[in-house]
Amino acid sequence: MNVLAFDSATDKLYIALRTDKGTVSGCLGEACQHSEELLPSIISLCEKSGIGLKDIDMIVTTRGPGSFTGLRIGMATAKGIAMGAGCPVRSVSSLLCYSSHIKKGRVVAVVDAKKARWYTAVFEDGRRICEDSDFTDEEVAAVVENGDIVTGPDRERVCDMLEKAGKTVQKDSCDINYAEALLGLWQDTEDDDIGQGPVYIRRSDAEEMLLARREGKL
Repeated sequence: MNVLAFDSATDKLYIALRTDKGTVSGCLGEACQHSEELLPSIISLCEKSGIGLKDIDMIVTTRGPGSFTGLRIGMATAKGIAMGAGCPVRSVSSLLCYSSHIKKGRVVAVVDAKKARWYTAVFEDGRRICEDSDFTDEEVAAVVENGDIVTGPDRERVCDMLEKAGKTVQKDSCDINYAEALLGLWQDTEDDDIGQGPVYIRRSDAEEMLLARREGKL
């Protein structure tokens, strides 16, 4: 079975492709332009594996929370390839993906949500105990317990913030390809509905501006 996975929820872009021959993967750095590099990178992995886009049997991707633009590009790319290949798409919470390699203990997964906020979820022994949330520094500190493992792309900055807030936490030391993590999660999910889109948690800047205009605040 040929399974394509990618995570476009942050500044970095993670891609992996598993075929009967094995797994090939890649990570594009923080300067990556998802709109320009996602599809060519997927095609490159397919070529390395000796298959075409039409040979993909399953696509799994992160659905958010994360970068609004990155998620839109990722979901649109997944749907476009799926339509051509006639295969399903399965999407997974970004925060679940970022925490899935830690099976024991309390884990706090975090992503920079900008505007001095953090997308946050808490898991214990692999079981979710806090839904994906949009938290301030203070709210993150309130859900974190001493000894928790902090993981995710922005764990370093969050650990610094928590230590200043008097919390004793463990920083996840594993650097993993999150697309490869998705390859271990897709079998526990169901096919997306055709109308499934990214999960943003909060309104975009454009939506906030529109709402402010309607309320006469602009």
